[in-house]
Amino acid sequence: MSKSAGISLGFLDGIKIYPTPLDGRETSFDASTQEQLEKGLELIPRILKIRRVNQHDIERIGIQNVLAFGILAPRVDQYLIEWDRNFSHAVYGEKQDLISKTLLALRLLKEGVVVLRFLINIAADTTIPNGMSYFPSSQHILSINYILYIDEINHLSKILEKIMVIDFEKKFALKIACDRLNKLYETFRPEDKLIDLCIGFEALFLKGEQFSSKGQTIGLAVSMLLGKNMDHRDEISNAIKLGYIQRNRMVHGRDYDKKLVNNITFDLESLLRKSILKFIL
Repeated sequence: MSKSAGISLGFLDGIKIYPTPLDGRETSFDASTQEQLEKGLELIPRILKIRRVNQHDIERIGIQNVLAFGILAPRVDQYLIEWDRNFSHAVYGEKQDLISKTLLALRLLKEGVVVLRFLINIAADTTIPNGMSYFPSSQHILSINYILYIDEINHLSKILEKIMVIDFEKKFALKIACDRLNKLYETFRPEDKLIDLCIGFEALFLKGEQFSSKGQTIGLAVSMLLGKNMDHRDEISNAIKLGYIQRNRMVHGRDYDKKLVNNITFDLESLLRKSILKFIL
């Protein structure tokens, strides 16, 4: 990256980067891979990269001043997304838009809790931040770590490239679905997650049209989009319909199965993620 252009840093929490697992087991990094992580893995060549936070970053950014506010604590699983300010401004517009789309790409790629702690802009000729924007940090326990394997970087880059050229203001239904997926990372109650998931599905598949049985209609649509065979399509359709039954009981003030709601949200989140990805790719 050009030093004269300056850089912008977005700190991610919850994410871990590993080499490809062998037979389901995580393998350790060799020296060359460690060095690669320090330099950064390019998501968009010469524009955007993700790399490990090191001690030099902490000293250069003056992160100790931030620690006083309890925003960030040094952890081994901290990564930052870094891009050339000239490229990001000229090609993709505001940095906040770029960083939010990067988060969306990470979340669409796979499950796991990855959150943005804050964004810092650094001038090229100083070690003091010339601008700092704080983002709401998730307070829930990061019980599901986001593990990114190095051989997934190419797929992540393809997702990101597609997202970058989408005008979400013109594709409003897709925007609503993505917004609801992002909201799941800030929502704690399974009941609220289920409602957001249903809104996301309705935006993608109903687009404002009214149907007497939304669960059945959406279940059929999602199963046709994602189902690998008849049994798989039936499984998907049943999960959607079951989720809508519980959602309808909740919003109409009737008793519902709390344990089932907690379990079904994991399945529906995966289905919404995969559905959005199909629409994007």
